[in-house]
Amino acid sequence: MMAVKHKDLVNTVRAEVRRHLPLAVAFWGGVSVLSLSFVSLVAVFGGKKGLLTIIQQGPSSIVAQSLLAVFLIWAALGCALLALKKVECQLIPSAVILVVLSLFVVYVNFGRESIYPGDIVDYIKAAYQLRAGEAFHARYIYPPFLATLLQPLLWLGEKGLYLVFWVSNQLALPVCFALVYKLLHKNFNYSRINAAVALFLLFFINVPLLRNQIYGQINVHVLNCILLGVLCGGRWTVLSALFIAIAVSLKASPLVLVPVFALRYRVKWSVCFLLCMLLIAGLTWVSFGYEPYLWFWKNGASIYEANGVCFREFSVDSMVRSTALVAGLSAPLYLAPLIKGAAVMAFGFLYLRSAGMCLKEGWGFSESQFNEMISMALLAMVLLSPVIWVHHLVFVVVPIALLISRLSSVREALLLAALYLPLFWMPVFDLYPLSLMRLFALLGVAYLLLRKCGSPGKPWVSLKWVGCSDVAE
Repeated sequence: MMAVKHKDLVNTVRAEVRRHLPLAVAFWGGVSVLSLSFVSLVAVFGGKKGLLTIIQQGPSSIVAQSLLAVFLIWAALGCALLALKKVECQLIPSAVILVVLSLFVVYVNFGRESIYPGDIVDYIKAAYQLRAGEAFHARYIYPPFLATLLQPLLWLGEKGLYLVFWVSNQLALPVCFALVYKLLHKNFNYSRINAAVALFLLFFINVPLLRNQIYGQINVHVLNCILLGVLCGGRWTVLSALFIAIAVSLKASPLVLVPVFALRYRVKWSVCFLLCMLLIAGLTWVSFGYEPYLWFWKNGASIYEANGVCFREFSVDSMVRSTALVAGLSAPLYLAPLIKGAAVMAFGFLYLRSAGMCLKEGWGFSESQFNEMISMALLAMVLLSPVIWVHHLVFVVVPIALLISRLSSVREALLLAALYLPLFWMPVFDLYPLSLMRLFALLGVAYLLLRKCGSPGKPWVSLKWVGCSDVAE
């Protein structure tokens, strides 16, 4: 009886919303037209002076950024209304639309409050240095592809480029949400409603994503390229290889993912990837020669010198250097990589064992194995980095999502929740050794991921070598 009443209530609400949606769309369109008309008239007849009469700069605000935030949210609201009308307010598609809209509105509002350009300054500075033929400054530890892409936009000036970055970061958000939802539903076998719920839980409080938006990082763009590479794989090999090549060219660390794709999609994907990498590298080579790659290599080799020792940074290397600093010692540069060698060997063993299984089974991952290996590779991409900032943790969303789909007990769920809190909820702070809690949380996620590989069903990777003999359920 209760189920019938609930169904009747849902149908009643849906019918009422469908009936009023055309009015809502018309209202949105009317307000949009009137607002644009008013601003246009002021601009035409009053010019810049007229616009300054109706626009006021608030305390600690960037005027253009604030107005763009309003425009983006208003446009997103209109798109959501049109999408709801198109799907006729069906429950699950409507839930997905509202989740994406609400998350987008939250993060754009946070992004509107950013007043310090952050890493955008480094990207813009590198672009100008590339044009002038000067070596990249020490903080620019990225391949020269991004600086090359910015060359046609340098006429906008620093403020104009800042707004371009800011808008592109905001627009990358709904793309990211849609791709993660698609990954959850298509690759991780979530039901559509569970995928919508998981999407909301993964992003409604997400400090790494918030830091990306405030500081203008490119990590969301890189994550989008990786997700597109995963989702295009199999059906559109060239596109999959192109997106991964772009991710590697924007931020070198996604190179860790390449062996997984090569093992899954074999020779054709590998050839396409190499050709795409050569094409992207050629854009820089033709215009500026090979020196920008030497600058990138030099900056990568001296990565420790860019920021010094920061307690908020939580790589294995940072743990060694921070401990040495607190103890008043001088940590040799080779010490941190030496300690991290065990982790490198562990992930290397995982790759080799997987490659051996592929050869034994006819060269190629199954879909489930590929999802597990991508999740492991993304985690390895973060864990093996010599420098880990909080914003890098956006890449850990995928392994966390896979783990959620593999939980088999309340104890595992509580453990994952305990690991999730320091990774995604805790603010950034500089207090040794508590700042390293995120490193140990990452190691906990790695343990759970290794433990759940191949689950449910027969595990495809033996984990007795790490003491997890009870892996399989």
